Amino acid sequence: MSAERRDSDRNGAPEQATTVSAEPAAAVSAGPAAAVSAEDDQARALALLEATHQFPCEYAVTVIAFNSHPVTVAVKSAVTEGGADHSHHATESKAGKYLSHRFAVKVTDAAHVLAIYARVRSVEGVVTIL
Repeated sequence: MSAERRDSDRNGAPEQATTVSAEPAAAVSAGPAAAVSAEDDQARALALLEATHQFPCEYAVTVIAFNSHPVTVAVKSAVTEGGADHSHHATESKAGKYLSHRFAVKVTDAAHVLAIYARVRSVEGVVTIL
């Protein structure tokens, strides 16, 4: 469904008509990015990690999450699952609503890094992972 809208400039003079679509952009034109599968995305991430790191190594993971004890416990558990050797430092936001968890984790390979990210993504209360 489309509708035509006319806008005017600052002086009130009419500008060109603009077509406004109520359909999602993906429905209009999916483009080449929509064709990337989950397997392709994972393969690209593995290749990038392997190109930029020499495994085994110490890998930096930063997790921004809500400042609550259960979330902190869950984040630590997700990062260190399997007994991964690590260091952890948490910094509270100015208002105290969030914690920035900084980990240095000893990882064996690129797949280990992606597994950590997958576990952390599943923790409720995580805002972002860097």
